[in-house]
Amino acid sequence: DDDFVLLIAEFLDGVDETHVYTAVRAARADSDRTRGAVGFSVVSSGSTSNRINNVRRACSSINGYILMPGEEFDYNPTLGQRTAANGYLLAAAYSGGEVVQEYGGGICQVSSTLYYCTLYANLEITSRTCHYFSVNYLPAGFDATVSWPSPDFKFVNNRNYPIKIEAYTDMNSYTVEVKIWGTDEDGSYVEMTSETWATSTGTGATTYRSVFDKDGNLKFTEDTTDSSIFADAFFSDVTY
Repeated sequence: DDDFVLLIAEFLDGVDETHVYTAVRAARADSDRTRGAVGFSVVSSGSTSNRINNVRRACSSINGYILMPGEEFDYNPTLGQRTAANGYLLAAAYSGGEVVQEYGGGICQVSSTLYYCTLYANLEITSRTCHYFSVNYLPAGFDATVSWPSPDFKFVNNRNYPIKIEAYTDMNSYTVEVKIWGTDEDGSYVEMTSETWATSTGTGATTYRSVFDKDGNLKFTEDTTDSSIFADAFFSDVTY
């Protein structure tokens, strides 16, 4: 929006806001590739009314969030504790390796979609944990579970300009859509790849982030896995 464009303009000495607006909106994303400082992802949100309520509330909590250069985004305090008093409803969640009904069930779909988005936006991930089980709304290794007060999901705006999160649900297609708007600094873009394998109790996954320059030359590839072993780790807290 115009306020965000003006904010970026403050960081671009001598560049008027019309140019900034064009630069922000011209950033392109598709299912395999994201150019510039924009991340984009869409995942199914499920269809139960309680889960949809929780997902929409989580999206509302992060929608419009602006992160300045060097600042860290922290998912848990941004949403607050998931309680009935805070508007969350009972829906399916994982607890001790079982599916249970908990307040806020479904909000991991938003944290996972945001995580997927930050990978493509080439942002620095500072805290991320996988689910106890693999999820059906993202490829193995690309999810991010949360609970209160932990595990949590955090990332840093390691770019030179502000970024803005947009998050909302599409009730026609039952999807969660997250975008990260920013400034295309050098035309570089990200491609994500993964490897999966069977374990004695579940599935393992390794994910890699490859960053290319504007001409398509590979700059570097890094392992972004952290902890992506599904059903091989035990979390005593409820995860959503």
